[in-house]
Amino acid sequence: MKTKKIDTRILLTCLTALLCYSFTLSNAIALDNKTLEPPKQNTATQLSTAPKSSGTIAIIPLKEDIDNLTAAIITRLCKKAIEQGATQIVLDIDTPGGLVYTTLQLTSFIKGDLQTQFKTPITAWVHPRAYSAGSIISAACNQIVMSSNAQFGDSAPVMMGQELAPTERAKALSPILSEIRSSAKKNGYAYPILHAMCALDVEVYKIKHSTTGEIFFVNQADYNIMVHGQPISKISKSKETREVGAAQTEHATKENQGQFTLVKQIHDGTTLLTMGNETALEIGISQKTIDNTDQLKTFLNAKNIIHVKATWSEDLAAILCSNMVRSVLTMLIFAGIFLEIKTAGIGIGTTIAVSAIALLILGPYTLELSKTWHLIVLALGIALILAEVFVIPGFGVAGISGILCLFVAIAFMAIPTFNDTPLPSSDQLTQVLDSFTYIFAGLILSFIPMFLITKFMHTIPFANMLILAGPASNQLEPNTPATPTTTPTHDVFQVGQQGKTISRLSPTGQAIFNDNTTDVSSEDEFIDANTSIAITKIQGNKITVISVIQ
Repeated sequence: MKTKKIDTRILLTCLTALLCYSFTLSNAIALDNKTLEPPKQNTATQLSTAPKSSGTIAIIPLKEDIDNLTAAIITRLCKKAIEQGATQIVLDIDTPGGLVYTTLQLTSFIKGDLQTQFKTPITAWVHPRAYSAGSIISAACNQIVMSSNAQFGDSAPVMMGQELAPTERAKALSPILSEIRSSAKKNGYAYPILHAMCALDVEVYKIKHSTTGEIFFVNQADYNIMVHGQPISKISKSKETREVGAAQTEHATKENQGQFTLVKQIHDGTTLLTMGNETALEIGISQKTIDNTDQLKTFLNAKNIIHVKATWSEDLAAILCSNMVRSVLTMLIFAGIFLEIKTAGIGIGTTIAVSAIALLILGPYTLELSKTWHLIVLALGIALILAEVFVIPGFGVAGISGILCLFVAIAFMAIPTFNDTPLPSSDQLTQVLDSFTYIFAGLILSFIPMFLITKFMHTIPFANMLILAGPASNQLEPNTPATPTTTPTHDVFQVGQQGKTISRLSPTGQAIFNDNTTDVSSEDEFIDANTSIAITKIQGNKITVISVIQ
């Protein structure tokens, strides 16, 4: 069995360059571093009693679509704000919505670590829109304020380009309803209002107790019992109340049956509830109209305001973590490795591949997404591929295993996980599949530059410079008359014919057979210049050779 010669310089340079490049970039990144007032209401609809700040408030923007990185970035910025001395955080929200899973992870952080571990209250400033995921995140905050032209609501789960089947809709809606019920209970919002934002056929009524004057916001199930006096058993057992997302009794009891009168209907249930600033103030969702930071500072009784935004490095990292960019970088890795194999010595191919790997690591590393196992699997994949290229003959288990390791590391590295779990949860299956799809697409796309390199490398002047020329002894002496050169036809070459290389084969280069010079390709190893070789295969214009011992 033949074995490849280990080019120590290539192997060590690849590994050293990768480590140095990643370390340098990582450290560079580290250094960069008249208003309507709400009515007085009962405990079922009272406004949040979040403590007002008397120190520094940090304003953190939550803009545009909420994607798979939003929770990680906002969590990072909240921690940064607390480190900078913020006593309260304000989310400046302007979003059309986004991914359900990311939204639930962010609300979990807001109601979990931010409240229990950091003891930091948070205010949602709807400025000017918080649709869908934005309204769910806002409801998780201790209190909500809105600008004059703000819009809030419309939070039903959807799938782009298609309509969800009833079972799929129920599955998608269930965790959202659980989340908004938790927020309503924690922050004193009326659940039917939040419910009507997420599901159709949920009516909302404002009702008043005939004797005490207590105000409730209720759905149609409670309304029929508390106002019209219908039996509780009749309402609770109806088919309409048993479906996921359907309006069910929340406040009705035998004691308050028929004891309330209607004040007004807030929502008829034919659409998803979406409200402006004035309606939000009236029904207790918003506490104040805030149009600028001066009004915000006064409302929160703050001494200072700081703006905490993502740095240029974090913005760059978010771009590097996008599936499209990672697909292109994957393509460059394999194209760079192929270019290095086709050219002599360490050069452009290594630089391209190492730079692409470094950028793949840099994005997740900057956003603190990368885990130790990601880097271990990535390093293992690189080592296996290098071993396959420079040590092990042919291309087999090591090479395929190396590519799979690269796939796994690259695909999982940019997917955020929470609660210190090493792997994404089952709810992130779609993100995992999308990531693998884009990485695989990068591999497929790499065949395009591979084809172009193979087809045109020898015809491009600059590319010709990457291939070692023959030894000086083969050049014409000064004053030697130039004679036309021709490429001999392959009729003069035969399988088994021996000759010598006049340039390094890596794996392509030039060789001479009986005074006839031609391009050849090594079968399974790099071969130095001035090495004896023999032809093993002739296919069209391609001649394949191996080294032989004289």
